Parts: sequence; C-alpha cells; structure tokens
Amino acid sequence: MYDYAFDGGGVELYQLVPGVRYGLANAEVEARATLGLGNSGEMIETEALQALALAGRLGLGERSAVGIELQSVYPGEDFRTTVIGAMVSTRRHFGGASLDLGAGAAYGLGSGETGIDTIRVHGTVTATAQLAPAVALQALARQYWFDYLGDPGFGLSPAYFGQDYGVRALFAATPALDVIAGMDVLSTGNDSAARLYTLGVAARRVP
Repeated sequence: MYDYAFDGGGVELYQLVPGVRYGLANAEVEARATLGLGNSGEMIETEALQALALAGRLGLGERSAVGIELQSVYPGEDFRTTVIGAMVSTRRHFGGASLDLGAGAAYGLGSGETGIDTIRVHGTVTATAQLAPAVALQALARQYWFDYLGDPGFGLSPAYFGQDYGVRALFAATPALDVIAGMDVLSTGNDSAARLYTLGVAARRVP
C-alpha cells in the first residue's frame, strides 16, 4: 500500500504485485505484474493493470551480478511508458551480515500526445543481518536522479533528486515459504512524499 502526501492533500493506493522467478546455474529470469486494487481518493480512477515487467540477471562470480529489465507502465493506455533499464550489483559478507551495493540507469519512452521520455539513475545500499536461522532484518537506502525530457506539466519540476529509505523483516515460515513485511519512506523534489507498506509471501520450488 502506498500512502501519498503532496501539496494540497494525500491519497492511499492499494496494489497487488504477483510474480514468478526462475533460476538456473548463475542466471535467473523474472516476470511480474502490478495490479491496482483501489484507492482512498473519491475522484481518482484506479487502473486495473498498472505495469508489466520482464527482467534477467546474470551472476559474475560469487559476489557480483548484472541485469536488465523491460517494463511497460499502464500498458493498456494511450499514455503508456516503456522503460528499459540496466543494473550492476556486488555483495560482501561479514559473518552473519551482508552488504549489497547496486547502481543502475533506466530510460523511459513515453507514448501518446502527452508522452514524455524520462531518464533515471540510481544507487542503492542494502544491509542484511541474520538475527536467527529463520529471521533476517534488512535496511535499504536509495538515491536517484529523475529527469523528464520535456515539460511534465501540473507544476512539476522537470528534474529532481529523490530518496527511498526502508526496513524489512524476512521470515522463513517453512523451507519453501518466506514472509516479508516492511515499510519504505520515499520523497521527491516535487513537494511529494510517500510511505510504502509491504506484506508479501514468496514460495519456492527447488527441482
């Protein structure tokens, strides 16, 4: 659930994000969808299908990886955006903890009469601590630069820095099922902020 606050008001958005991931040797592919479940705004329409994404990741040795992602935002609308992104990451272990460093960039291709291309560059630091055999705690910090390659209208800044700070708890409920709960605080240079509450389950099947 997103809890947005902006100049003049706020709104809560509810989403469901199902996905599937398949790994083989040092590579994996992932597909996911973002479905809109509703919102708290009386005058805001919620799109049922908000995004589709397909991603691939390739491990480079035991510590590093590179990846690509293709995403369609509002794929059923005239104003849809196609986003092409690439990332690189590395991991370091310190006893029962690990530190992940990542960086990436994405280019968004706008469509329709009001479509505007966009650029996003980001860097991420994620720290994970194994508190017990079945419980881990994770903290995340992400900084990014977002640039509309044109006038976005609505009084929005065409370019700004944004931040995302979050914490998550991961529970191994069974050998094949994980439960994830967390909260992120996001802010942009357009006088808006959001809290993202996450509750999810991840089921895995090892051949």
